[in-house]
Amino acid sequence: MRSIFPKSLSACSINSITDCLGNSLFISPDAVTTLCKSIFIEFIINCLSLIALKTFKVASTSVTAYRDFLKKHKINSEKINSAADFSSVPIITKENYLKQYPIKDLLLDGNTLDARVISMSSGSSGQPFFWFRGNQSIVESGALLSEIYQHSFKVRDKETLCIIAFAMGTWIAGTYILTANNYLADQQYKVVSITPGINVAEIIKILDKIG
Repeated sequence: MRSIFPKSLSACSINSITDCLGNSLFISPDAVTTLCKSIFIEFIINCLSLIALKTFKVASTSVTAYRDFLKKHKINSEKINSAADFSSVPIITKENYLKQYPIKDLLLDGNTLDARVISMSSGSSGQPFFWFRGNQSIVESGALLSEIYQHSFKVRDKETLCIIAFAMGTWIAGTYILTANNYLADQQYKVVSITPGINVAEIIKILDKIG
């Protein structure tokens, strides 16, 4: 049967369990807990490495700016095939990457039509930046919030009012939450949103009349 885990993790898990069983007839709960934590951490690291490599491969072939960035740093994307290889890839920043290229060249296939909403950073570094967010970004933000909502508020079972008190202008936080909530509502989560933004008087009124 094919393992669902990366090969290195499967080998580590089996060897660790075998060693543990071989060294003692009885395994303490603490030892089992430590072993499970170690296996889980390595599993997460392996998964994140695979995601990083996949993202790198897509960007290196489909994002004009990133192809040029790699070329300038003499990086052959075809030779980056492992986490060890990936460690040689230069880190991108606002200064060395985002500010160096027109926005269209920073988008996947240069396609602005894939975006559903454009958000803007707060500009804390001195210059705000625009983020084109498509369906995949909205689905991912919905998946993240669903875990929080379900764990804390049981939104699959209880009608829940979400008062979005983040600024509802171009900054990303407010629109991020709203688009994620709308996605979750489409997935049968019992969440409805209202967007007073940072208007404290309106927030109090909403709490009084609806909350």
